[in-house]
Amino acid sequence: MHSRKLFVIFAIVGLFLPVSFAKGEVIKFARFPHICQGSIVFSYHGDLWLIDEDGSGARQLTDHRARDEYPRFSPDGKMIAFSSDRLGNNDIWVMPAAGGEVRQVTFHTTDDTMLYWTPEGNRILFATSRGSMQWGSPLYTVSVEGDIPVPLETGMAACGMISPEGGRLAFNRVGYRHPKKNYRGSSAANIWVMDLRRKSFKKLTNVVLGEYKEHCHDAYPMWGADGKIYFMSER
Repeated sequence: MHSRKLFVIFAIVGLFLPVSFAKGEVIKFARFPHICQGSIVFSYHGDLWLIDEDGSGARQLTDHRARDEYPRFSPDGKMIAFSSDRLGNNDIWVMPAAGGEVRQVTFHTTDDTMLYWTPEGNRILFATSRGSMQWGSPLYTVSVEGDIPVPLETGMAACGMISPEGGRLAFNRVGYRHPKKNYRGSSAANIWVMDLRRKSFKKLTNVVLGEYKEHCHDAYPMWGADGKIYFMSER
């Protein structure tokens, strides 16, 4: 279901953008789409673009030599947070969804990758390589105003999303390693759920240790409005 929805989003972007661009060129490599309240934001050639879900009204939101990626609407659809390497490494930035001034909210020498807004819409969840752990870092949240980021007590984590009611986190401890497509083994990405209040964990995929040679990548977990977790898998 989720894969079908993403396919539809990419199809809309690819179908209607050639009509909307002045030169009418074929649009390739439109990336990282996110949909909210009838609008789709995405990255194209390193800039952010906004388009109506019916394919009309395409317009450019950012114009910068840096790479603006992973845009995500706030829950109310009024703001967009994204990753950008405008100052050398990836930091988290925010801007009005209608367009306007961009504002930096993380300031660290390591890369910060935008994941999702928290359900209440006042904080942003992101992945990073900061922290004291040798092989990874926990996920962090930061205020939309740009305060000191706060680590979640996940241990090592690569990506994730907080549930709509705010009490659980679905996440990967390790990221999906693209060069190892169709990999089977103990290093495959697994889906975990953390109870943020009880600080307890449950592993949802690849749970039978004796079958580790058949474990495959289950990555990029997302909560749906129906309370289910949707994810990419190489099963």
